[in-house]
Amino acid sequence: MKNKLEIKKLLDEKYMIGLFWKERESIDNRIKKITSLVIRKIKFFESEKFQHAVINYQLNFYDQVNWPQYLSIYVSAHSDGTRQTSFKFMKYIHHQGFGLKEFYSSTKPLFYLDEIKGSFHQELIGHNITYIIQEKPELLPEALLHAGKCLAKFHQIPKPTHLVLKPYPFSSKQLDPSNISQRTGSSFLPTKIMINELYPKMEKFFLENHKIFNRRVFSHGDFHLENIIIGTNFIQRPLPFRKVGIIDYTDVCWADRGLDLGSFIQKINFTATYKLGYSPSQTKELEDLFLENYLHAAGLKLDHHLQTGIYFWYIWNNLRVIINYFLYPEKKAAFVILEKSLQQAVNKLAI
Repeated sequence: MKNKLEIKKLLDEKYMIGLFWKERESIDNRIKKITSLVIRKIKFFESEKFQHAVINYQLNFYDQVNWPQYLSIYVSAHSDGTRQTSFKFMKYIHHQGFGLKEFYSSTKPLFYLDEIKGSFHQELIGHNITYIIQEKPELLPEALLHAGKCLAKFHQIPKPTHLVLKPYPFSSKQLDPSNISQRTGSSFLPTKIMINELYPKMEKFFLENHKIFNRRVFSHGDFHLENIIIGTNFIQRPLPFRKVGIIDYTDVCWADRGLDLGSFIQKINFTATYKLGYSPSQTKELEDLFLENYLHAAGLKLDHHLQTGIYFWYIWNNLRVIINYFLYPEKKAAFVILEKSLQQAVNKLAI
């Protein structure tokens, strides 16, 4: 394969220490001497068709007064070159009121390395909302409150003039990007028939309702529980949250507010019902907490167009989750919950 990336370099301690030393001004101007590097492989795939890696580094160093310090750095590299675009958007978002000193913040962009098509950034320290659900569910209402406010701030980011912010790519390919439906053969045939019947109806609805889908804002495009990071001291509660961060900008797009809102609310509904065993009223309370704080922070009221957009993208994300669960046929309870919530949303949208 021509121009194959040498992503194995990302696992070479000597090479990476040299790279971080070379880029020390971009990383942290306190770095006086790098003492060690811990490499943790998150994803690493190399074939003749493409290469993809996500790796975490704990960079240990002495600062200018010889105090030991460390930083957690991530690299995301892909041979398709998309990480360069996401890095540019990371820089743009970071400078639109989402710096590390802000309460609502973003990952800090460090540098982009063209030879491995990799984007380097400093990790936001904290835990995502999935972790809170599993380990600290009593903090979930507070986390969702801030998730709503953080998203409202994100949607206020102006459309950049120097970057191409594309519309959300509504398509069957986007619904099932990994082609799971085909890979799982004849399994879940009734569900697949239902999806095949519903998709053209959704496509028609999307194309015909311009007043709903053309009211666009700077959107995250993949806003879910693991892309919100809560920075707090979980041991010494009741200390307040120190920081709330929004991460992963691979799918940023120009879309209606309902895309991010509906996707996130669907995740709240499914996770609270399936993993926490919440009743419909308890789940609704969490959904309302998130949405009401979003609306208040954004200075909006829930009009018909916005509510319809939320229902539409709720259904869309529900379908994507169902397709993903084709890979886990043993999790029958998840299918029951997903299909029930899907039918409820379809009835509300009346498509």
